[in-house]
Amino acid sequence: MSSFCKDAENNGTLKLGKLAGLFSVLVNLLLFSAKVTLSVFFDSVALLADALNSLTDAMGGVFSAAAFILSARAPSARFPDGFSRAAPLGAFAAAVWLCASGVFALLESVGEFFVGEDARSSPSVWLFLLFAACKAALAAWLFVCAKKTQSSVLMLCAKDSAADALLGLFASASPVFYALGFAESDALFGAALSLVLIGFGFGTARENLPYLIGDRSDFSLEL
Repeated sequence: MSSFCKDAENNGTLKLGKLAGLFSVLVNLLLFSAKVTLSVFFDSVALLADALNSLTDAMGGVFSAAAFILSARAPSARFPDGFSRAAPLGAFAAAVWLCASGVFALLESVGEFFVGEDARSSPSVWLFLLFAACKAALAAWLFVCAKKTQSSVLMLCAKDSAADALLGLFASASPVFYALGFAESDALFGAALSLVLIGFGFGTARENLPYLIGDRSDFSLEL
């Protein structure tokens, strides 16, 4: 790892990795703000679930940038094994948040479906497509940065952004069904997105837990 860090500092790879992580945080926070505002305006659970996912992605960007910063630190007397558990700890924390967000959005979806309150209106399909396009562009840029930095953490962020873009395309069907007279479409699509969030969170937590309890020690911050 020390040779990797020296090379990273010499050729700007470390700087690019931190920049990519922080840029991901900025983009996802902007998307979260826009989505949560529109979810309140349209009373849309599907947009709320998508907003919570963007907030989790912002946390992932923080962990990505932190992983690059910590990877540049040499082992010390207090941390003789270095900071190899920092990345899985951050990923586990994000996974717990993702599960909690999914459960919250699912409860909101179920409540909206059974209470039967009519939504004020349906978000435009173009909003979902616009958000999906933003995540697709972010995913493409993160893929390029991950290749250049040879970072598994950034690669995971890129894959997650690509998956989010596909989820956005899936959610764009909600206003279409609403326009066709299916008033419960927002609640059903919100529930579907919530279950996806819970599944992603549970899978990520299960993958990183062995590194935290000491069952595995082969986690690496780079590929």
